[in-house]
Amino acid sequence: MRRSIFGKILFWYLIIAGLLYMVLAFLGSYIIEKYLTSTLGEQYYAESMRIASDEFFVEKNARAQVELIDQTLEFVMGYQQSVIWITDPDGNLLIPDDEELPVSFSPEKIGITYREMAENGDHFIVGSFYDVFEENYLTVIAPVNRDNELAEYVVYHYPMARIYRFRRVFQRVLYLILGLIVLFGLIPLLIYQTQIQKPILAIKEGAMRYSRGDLDYHIPVVPENDIGYVAHSLNYMADHLRSNNEHQLRLLANVSHDFRSPLTSVKGYANAMLDGTIPPEQYDKYLGIISYEAERLSKLTQNLTMLNDLDSNRNALEREIFDINQQIRQIMASFEGISSKKQIRLSALFKENPLTVSADIAKIQQVIYNLLDNAIKFSGEGKEVVLSTWLRRGKVYVSVKDQGIGISKEDLDRIWDRFYKTDASRGRDRKGSGLGLSIVQEIINAHNEQIEVKSAEGEGTEFIFTLPAA
Repeated sequence: MRRSIFGKILFWYLIIAGLLYMVLAFLGSYIIEKYLTSTLGEQYYAESMRIASDEFFVEKNARAQVELIDQTLEFVMGYQQSVIWITDPDGNLLIPDDEELPVSFSPEKIGITYREMAENGDHFIVGSFYDVFEENYLTVIAPVNRDNELAEYVVYHYPMARIYRFRRVFQRVLYLILGLIVLFGLIPLLIYQTQIQKPILAIKEGAMRYSRGDLDYHIPVVPENDIGYVAHSLNYMADHLRSNNEHQLRLLANVSHDFRSPLTSVKGYANAMLDGTIPPEQYDKYLGIISYEAERLSKLTQNLTMLNDLDSNRNALEREIFDINQQIRQIMASFEGISSKKQIRLSALFKENPLTVSADIAKIQQVIYNLLDNAIKFSGEGKEVVLSTWLRRGKVYVSVKDQGIGISKEDLDRIWDRFYKTDASRGRDRKGSGLGLSIVQEIINAHNEQIEVKSAEGEGTEFIFTLPAA
């Protein structure tokens, strides 16, 4: 079973917390004990040195002084639960004089122990002190000097049981602190789980559904952060793919419809001529219809091929520098016959002449041809079509303006869709495929330029596109 990222993080978090507890239980206990032993050892060594330097030991001990020292030490021992000895240089016990030591203990061991501690630079030792005590004690030995000679030893025994109690208290405090740290450390994990893990799982679910073709699924991610941005991007991608799929289905349906009509005519008339339904004297009429429908198929095929080339080779432009005004004049000349027949006046208005641009000349010719063809097609008799150019801030603007039927507001946003025809154009443009403006837009977009349309029903339409000035 695959563990989630949050599960892995939580697993290792608990492992590390457990290791910290183990380290605190073993190594921490040792460190705390060493710290307390060292601290108290130095503290009681200083206390022993203070006792050793007391004025009672500076002068020769009198009996009254001994009794007073004994009483003082008994008070200190009772208060601190410790054992304090005063011995002579040979290690014989002076105070308290009533304590019995084990037979195994020899007095000279005090001097030996002190000298060993002095050589090692230590001030204390830990143990039962040659089995004198049943438990471990912290033992400090301090010399008492009189007239620059060793007179006595002050031997200070502090029970390690008290240090162990202090150690347990310290450990409990550390356990509490570590527990609080671990507990508060879960807060970022909970934030991660809610703010990162859940959105990631939602994105994962969305990606899996998209991979299965379920493009209607919407990733429910609310946070406005990087993860939310990714989710919104995936939702946008799914919407775009769904729109493309719908577009492709519509495109296929439109292509099938536009091919079916002329093919049906061609097939029907050809079969009628073959089986004798149409007499030979009418062949010219129906061959003309077949030729007309074949031309429609040819033009539709060319437009589809051009759109496919534009989609797959958007950046494959053969740019060159040419005079856009000259190209407009040549295209206008090719429409003189059609415009004269419809009594439509073609006019050119050039603010700069010549006006050079850097673009793919063949594709720009196609743009102007398609726009002028539409302008003439949807203009009535006696109307005027004006083609104009001007230069502004390094851009060349080209306008094709007619006085035709115009485009409704409802249709303006859809005129660039492939195979789309407005209701007003269906009766006039029987030969058109609805691909002309799609080709225009694709060509202009391939040049990284802009095209816009201005239109009002009954007043005409104006298309304006830009080109880079040479």
